[in-house]
Amino acid sequence: MLKILILFICVFFSLGNATHNNSPTMLHLSYSKSSDKMFISWKTNQNVPSTVFYGLSPSNLNFTNSGFSYSYHNGSGYFHFCIMNSLLPQTKYYYKVGSEIYSDVFSFVSAPNTLTPFTPFKFLLYGDFGILPYSNSIDIITKLVEEKDIDFILHIGDLSYANNYTSMTKNATLYPIIWDIFMNMIEPVSRKIPYMVTPGNHEASCNYHVCNTWARGFTVYNNRFRMPFNVDSGYSNMFYSWIFSNTYFISVSTETDYHDAPYKYKFGDQTKWLKKELHKAAKMKKEHKISWIVVCGHRPIYSSKYTHSKNGYPIADSLKVQKFLEPLFHKYKVDFYLSGHVHSYERIAPVYKSIPSKGGWAALDSTGYIVSGAAGCIEGTTFNNQWTNTSWGQFHSNHTVHGIGMLSILSNCVAKFEFYDASGTIIDQVDIKKQYCDSG
Repeated sequence: MLKILILFICVFFSLGNATHNNSPTMLHLSYSKSSDKMFISWKTNQNVPSTVFYGLSPSNLNFTNSGFSYSYHNGSGYFHFCIMNSLLPQTKYYYKVGSEIYSDVFSFVSAPNTLTPFTPFKFLLYGDFGILPYSNSIDIITKLVEEKDIDFILHIGDLSYANNYTSMTKNATLYPIIWDIFMNMIEPVSRKIPYMVTPGNHEASCNYHVCNTWARGFTVYNNRFRMPFNVDSGYSNMFYSWIFSNTYFISVSTETDYHDAPYKYKFGDQTKWLKKELHKAAKMKKEHKISWIVVCGHRPIYSSKYTHSKNGYPIADSLKVQKFLEPLFHKYKVDFYLSGHVHSYERIAPVYKSIPSKGGWAALDSTGYIVSGAAGCIEGTTFNNQWTNTSWGQFHSNHTVHGIGMLSILSNCVAKFEFYDASGTIIDQVDIKKQYCDSG
C-alpha cells in the first residue's frame, strides 16, 4: 500500500510540474481585517511579479494591485500575496492573477458591510482533512459550496497531513509535494470563497529531521496562508480575528502561546491578546453592533473520547485547553467553540465546568461546543469503542463516517447547525436560539 501511495504522489507531482513554471496555481482567497478587502494568494515555481487584476465584469478587470512573494525553502516554489481593496459590500467581483502567464478569470462575492443591517450567512467547518484516498469529503464540500450558497470555509487545524507521509517514508521531498497536492485539491473552492485556517498539531513540523531544519515551528502553515493577522501574533496566522456580518470570529492557537501549551514556539502573548479581543467583542455585543461570538481552535475542551475525558471531566490536553479558554468563554459570553483534533463529529450540550446548561440549544445561555474532525485523513477515524458516557455528549458519528459541519447564522438570535456525511446526507442537526435576545 505504501508503494502504491508513493507512486500516486510521484505521478501527480510530475503531471503538476508539466505546467509552465510561471503558471499561477493553488489560488486561495481569505478575509482581511476590513470587510472591503480580500486577500488572494497563489503559487508559481519561479519568482515573478505578484499582480492581481479585478473588477465588476469578467471582460473589464480595471483594478490592479501588486503584492509580494517569497519562498520558505529551495524547491518549495514561490508564494504570492495580494490584496483587493475598496470592495463594495456583497458584490460579485471577477479576478485573475499572474505575470506574463495568468490564471483563468474567477469570481467571488465580497463580505457584507458590518455597519449595515444583519445579513444571514452560512459557512462550512471541519478539521483534520487530508488528501485522497484517505478522505472522500472534497466532493461534498464542493457540492455544498455550489448548492448551499456557502459564504466561507473554516478549516480548524490539521491540513494535508504532509508530516505523516514524510515521517512514514523518511523522505523529506514529500513534505512540500503533499502540501501542493492538498492545495490543488481544495483550489476549486478556495478560489471561489475564502478558506480560513487555524493551526493544528500537524502543522508544527514535518516530523523528520532532514526537513525539520526548515519546516519546524509552523513555518509552512505561516508561509502558505495569509489570514487577518496582527502585531500581537508576530504577524503570523497563529491567532487572529475578523468580523463577518453580525458575528465576531476569533481563531486561537491551541498549539502555542499559553500556559503548558503543547509546543513551546513563541508568537506572542496570546492570553493578553485574547482577553482584549473578547472584551472588544463583548462590548460590541452589548452595544448591538454584533450578536454572536464564535471562537475556533484545533483542540477541543469537551470530547467524549476516552483520551479527552474521564467521568465527564476534561483530561490531558483538553484540560489544559479548558484552563486556558473556558473561564474567558464564561466571562465574555462566547456563543460557540468550534474544534477538531478528535477524528469524528460530536455535538456537545452547552456546558460550563462539565455541567450542561438547563436551556440547552433551545435557550442558549452557555458556550455551545462542536467537534468537527471527521473530514478524513490518513490516521483514520475514532473507533466506536473509544467513546465514554458523559452528561454533555449528545451525538457522535461512528467510525465509518467522513463528513463536515455547516453553521447557519439565521438572525441575531437564531442559528442552525447541520452535519453532512460524505454522501451528502444530514446525520445530525440542531436548531439554536439564544435564551436572552432582544430581537429575532
